[in-house]
Amino acid sequence: LKKRGLKKGFMLGTLGGPTAQKLTLLEKFQLLRAAGFDGVEVGSGMNQAEVLAARDQTGLAIPSVVISTHWLKPLSDPNPAAREVGLEGLKQGLRDAKAYGAPAVLLVPAVVNASISYADAYTRSQAEIRKVVPLAEELGVKIAIENVWNNFLLSPLEAAAYVDAFKSPWVRWHFDAGNIVNTGWPEHWIHTLGARIVKVHIKE
Repeated sequence: LKKRGLKKGFMLGTLGGPTAQKLTLLEKFQLLRAAGFDGVEVGSGMNQAEVLAARDQTGLAIPSVVISTHWLKPLSDPNPAAREVGLEGLKQGLRDAKAYGAPAVLLVPAVVNASISYADAYTRSQAEIRKVVPLAEELGVKIAIENVWNNFLLSPLEAAAYVDAFKSPWVRWHFDAGNIVNTGWPEHWIHTLGARIVKVHIKE
């Protein structure tokens, strides 16, 4: 079999602990470089100049940008003002990704809870994401939907249909193998999503 050109990165937001909290952004990048990582996944809305300086000084690639607003201001929120904040957060993430040379952003598309129904989460999130697809295309950055414990898109068939509904190569999937194990099997999702997967998260 042909060896895949997979490279190993680290999600900056998971670099915790008392020691890490005292480090500058550059020192965190240096730590990850010394640990043998090829890249680092940063959050949206950070100081672009600081991120770029740390990237350039360490040689770490930035393969993806995590949208920082998708939990507190999800695109499924019943409040239009909250959805607008989430939408602007997605736009900022796309612009950050472009600046860093990242080909994709990681987006949790919606949250389902006692006050947000599954059906509403589906329709609201798709409506909001559609507004941003032209910007993603303009910037050349993919919106990669991640499966996470948000009570939404719980099967691979539904996940594939959700992405396909946009009819755009700029909406794809960020597959998290660890997040699947409470509801299914990673290999089943991989077989179904196939080429829709553009990024992968692995943990534990």
